[in-house]
Amino acid sequence: MFEFMKLWYIYIMTNKMNGVLYIGISDNIEERVKEHKLKVYP
Repeated sequence: MFEFMKLWYIYIMTNKMNGVLYIGISDNIEERVKEHKLKVYP
């Protein structure tokens, strides 16, 4: 009857050196934080 609903996260990240804010959405926040730290998708 009830379908599984996927959770989405709204995030705000920053690049301390340049003071840039990154705002976005993700369904896997842990992976997105890892990507940000590794500069996969800044």
